[in-house]
Amino acid sequence: YRNTKIMTWIHSEKMPKRNKKLVTVYQKYNYIFGVSKECIEVFQKTYPEVKLQKMKMLHNPLLVNEIVNKSKERSSINYNKERFLFVSVGRLVKEKSFEIAIESAAILKEKKISFLWVIIGEGCERNRLESQIKTHRLEKEVILHGFDSNPYPFMKEADLYIQTSKVEGFSTTIGEAIVLGTPVISTRVSGVTDQVYPGVNGEIVEGDKYQLADTIEQVINDSELLEKYHQGCLATRQKAIEPLLLFDEYAFNDIMY
Repeated sequence: YRNTKIMTWIHSEKMPKRNKKLVTVYQKYNYIFGVSKECIEVFQKTYPEVKLQKMKMLHNPLLVNEIVNKSKERSSINYNKERFLFVSVGRLVKEKSFEIAIESAAILKEKKISFLWVIIGEGCERNRLESQIKTHRLEKEVILHGFDSNPYPFMKEADLYIQTSKVEGFSTTIGEAIVLGTPVISTRVSGVTDQVYPGVNGEIVEGDKYQLADTIEQVINDSELLEKYHQGCLATRQKAIEPLLLFDEYAFNDIMY
């Protein structure tokens, strides 16, 4: 179609090696959307021939109403409400670094903190993570829940949503947690500074197991701080729908299908 505009998305700050054939392909696109400023910066360094005017930043959109409605369903896990509940969602792969979560859980257990950490997702790292859980005797504290088509009831009920990734493009699950009012503690990855505002709706750590454990302990031991972060999530979640508004602007004011 003569008037058709073509687009593509860059979803990760970890770009594959430069490919000369892709230079020609990328130059044919009308728009190249990066889900974070870091993704755009890495792409431009890898493919400087692509015109800067084609690059647009557009965070992953979230269907807020659908997330909220699904969160009202009953979760499939029972636990003692006297324990703190931490939830993480993601594929069990090296990039998600769930080994840091388990190591931090071991530190928290040594400090006699009562908690349950539910990790929702499936992947090739399951056996290694299960072995790590057994080594630290965390079978009652850390659960590899597996894949779940509706993680939102868990995320809504959680005291904290915790992200331990080494690499991200723009974390959809962090946005989902914020929509549900759940404070976030995340490692410093691409896009996170556009989602998590330290002192407002959560905290950002550098990926060290000790820092992560200390930050978790600090937040859960201060009920006023935890409530402040909860309210901060509700106050900042409007940003979650901005990508949809921006996409409408690009799609209907400038892009012809």
